[in-house]
Amino acid sequence: MAYTPDWEPIAHALKRVMAIGMSEDEAKTDLCRAMADRKIDVRVTIAATGQVFWDGNVGVPPHLKPSDLNWVHSRPFAQWPIGPRPGEHYTWNWRDRPIDLIELSTSDVSRILCGGLGNDTDKKGTRQTTVTTIDQETKAIGALASHLRGNPNLKREDAATWCEKRGFTLSRRSFQNKVWPTAREEASLPRRAPPGRKK
Repeated sequence: MAYTPDWEPIAHALKRVMAIGMSEDEAKTDLCRAMADRKIDVRVTIAATGQVFWDGNVGVPPHLKPSDLNWVHSRPFAQWPIGPRPGEHYTWNWRDRPIDLIELSTSDVSRILCGGLGNDTDKKGTRQTTVTTIDQETKAIGALASHLRGNPNLKREDAATWCEKRGFTLSRRSFQNKVWPTAREEASLPRRAPPGRKK
């Protein structure tokens, strides 16, 4: 059996996520969200110096988008903040630095976006469940964002009913915490609807 490295460039991670059936756009979007949400550990190499930082030393942009990254060369277009982890003391503080390479935890990518690795039970059960959930969320976000552009005053409860009627299988938590705020953001609306909205 070939050795599997602990870290892989984002270009390799993208190919693996696409291999389970996602489109390129869906895979890029989910990888960005997982990195921004700290679900996948990130390691970076600083341009010129070659220094390597990971985990709490790397300030991944909280609203990272696929267009922010050079997927061919596995690096961001803009500089990223690099600094000490909480509780660590260095002679330098957080500052933006040019990144030459972004690598992701191979096991995290497998667990979060590929349904895990392991025996046939995992592949047929856990993997399928994970992929289906992510696929439903991604498609629901795109559809709802499009609907919100023409109906910006749509209430959250009505939006949930709209998604359900169109066949999207979403848990209440998934809709409230991911689908609803992300769809609003993609529709150029605030992630949270202002209180006291008119009917």
